[in-house]
Amino acid sequence: MKTLKCANTGIVNLDVSKNTELIELDCSNGFIEQLNLANNKKLTHLYCQSNILLKPVSYTHLDVYKRVVMDS
Repeated sequence: MKTLKCANTGIVNLDVSKNTELIELDCSNGFIEQLNLANNKKLTHLYCQSNILLKPVSYTHLDVYKRVVMDS
């Protein structure tokens, strides 16, 4: 799976650490409290706009990827 859209859903915990092919993740307008992106080396677009319950998540592994889009 290269694109995952879980915008406007009731998903609270999302673990996509096993999906190493993920390029785009959209969890806008959701209720995600925990997000695990641990092994996603190809992720270039991450949308979390208006995700009011999203707690601080470490995105340090994404620092190398300059194209990451962080909408908030």
